[in-house]
Amino acid sequence: MNNIRTRNLLIKIFIIVVVCLTLMVCGNIYISKRIAADRKVEVEKLVGYFRVNYPEISESELMDVLKGRSGDAELGGELLKKYGYDEEYYKINLGDERTRLYVWNSAILLVLAVSLLIVFVLYQHRQTSKINEIADYLSQLNKRNYDLKTNDNDEDDLTLLRNEIFRTTMLLRETSEYETKLNADLSRSMEDISHQLRTPLASMTIMLDNIYDDPDMPADMRQDFIRSISMQINWMSSLVNSMLKLAKFDAGTIKMADGEVDVEKMIADALDKLSVIIELRNVEVVNEVHQDDADGNSGKVTFIGDYNWQLEAVTNIIKNAVEHSHEEGRVWVSASKNDVYTEIVIRDEGEGMSEDDRKHIFERFYRAQNAGTESIGIGLSLAKCIVEANNGYITVESELNKGTEFKIRYVRKQS
Repeated sequence: MNNIRTRNLLIKIFIIVVVCLTLMVCGNIYISKRIAADRKVEVEKLVGYFRVNYPEISESELMDVLKGRSGDAELGGELLKKYGYDEEYYKINLGDERTRLYVWNSAILLVLAVSLLIVFVLYQHRQTSKINEIADYLSQLNKRNYDLKTNDNDEDDLTLLRNEIFRTTMLLRETSEYETKLNADLSRSMEDISHQLRTPLASMTIMLDNIYDDPDMPADMRQDFIRSISMQINWMSSLVNSMLKLAKFDAGTIKMADGEVDVEKMIADALDKLSVIIELRNVEVVNEVHQDDADGNSGKVTFIGDYNWQLEAVTNIIKNAVEHSHEEGRVWVSASKNDVYTEIVIRDEGEGMSEDDRKHIFERFYRAQNAGTESIGIGLSLAKCIVEANNGYITVESELNKGTEFKIRYVRKQS
């Protein structure tokens, strides 16, 4: 890393030197051209002066003077010295113009080069400090120290890069934590499924072995075994279907339809699906969902959602209320709406649940203390997923030995 930085630094210094030398050469070329132009003007002035004031001098004689073919340089020098035009005069008053210009050009370029070098060194030092800061920043992130601050006040590229690195790291962290949670949920679900299937499979194996080993088994006993095996198969089929639905919700592959859901019709369909279990449990379900109020005014209760999925959610909750009601008990189902949400209330006066059970009631495979042996522990969890996928939520209130009340609220979508 240090070798790369040194090489880059030398390359940049070399570029600065080349630029300065190029400027110096260009400056000297400019100075030379300027001196040549000035001499050209002086010669033109001299020739013009002689042509005006000394017309008797021929052009050839004048050209000979300019080309140095005639005349005596020493004699001319002596003549000029009489009038004070000696070497000291040229040094003090005229100087060596070319030398002076070259010196000024070199001095300016030297100052420029030193200034550029100082600015470059300071900039390089600042950039190196920023890079070291980013390296330390990444080191802290790799050590899972996320208690770092971004600097949104500075607008230089490296600060913006550091802030983007932090945001990307936090996004990757959240993604990693989410994937870890999903993997943990998947592992737990597999364990739960294995546990749920182990008992019925063992029971079915025993009953099938009995049927196979005892060809003289009484017909009524054989029918009981077959009936029990059929019930276990139906139970496992229900479990697998529910798990597949939950897996689809976890994967985000379920797309809810947006249609008007008639709550009265949905409750009627749910009760029709549960008619057998309601009759077997000897429970009365009081359906208080009506399109007309007590005064006969139309008050159709609706919400926007997916009818089939919400029917399954409501059916699961009503089924739970029926299963936990006492024999000859009652379950009430009502609905209402306002400008904010549509609400469905399912209330029973059955066993109720403890505070601890209430906190975990929507967890997968959680079975309350008073749950029956046929309970899977997945219906309420599935109902919660379905309702929340349709812009809704479920709340529950319960008191042990007094009953339970579920409230489903579908928040109205803003148009």
